[in-house]
Amino acid sequence: MRILAVVVAYRPNVASLYQNLALFSDEVEGILLWKNSPFEIDYPKLVDCCGADETLTNRGISYALNRAWK
Repeated sequence: MRILAVVVAYRPNVASLYQNLALFSDEVEGILLWKNSPFEIDYPKLVDCCGADETLTNRGISYALNRAWK
């Protein structure tokens, strides 16, 4: 079975985020990091990022999860 992890990040501590993602990155085929913060953040290169980059808005976790599902 192929597993993709979806992580919705809102104003994360980037160092802690990187450490946490690294803990399970070997257990999944990929990680989709949804940027849900109202400002630009340097995210780890470990993951594919998408989401609020374009508008720098917080649309909520349900919006992020529904978009990730698609």
